[in-house]
Amino acid sequence: MPTSLIGTANWIKLIIGLTIFLTVYVLSAPLIGAVSLTDTKNLRTMFSGTGVVSKLINLLLDAAEKVAQIKTGNQKTDEKT
Repeated sequence: MPTSLIGTANWIKLIIGLTIFLTVYVLSAPLIGAVSLTDTKNLRTMFSGTGVVSKLINLLLDAAEKVAQIKTGNQKTDEKT
């Protein structure tokens, strides 16, 4: 695990590990079809009233939507051929 190579405090390792996990998940989940555009819009609506947390979640959902749009665009062009 990448965080075990770092000689820092455990809470810093937790933050680094969480960042790596969220980055990989947000980029890969829409690519494999686990999260769709509708899902991201529903999640955005669910978290809209959570204040500061919603701003952070919106950043993640923006990235997931972009990846899902790319995948959706690729599927549409594949269906046409």
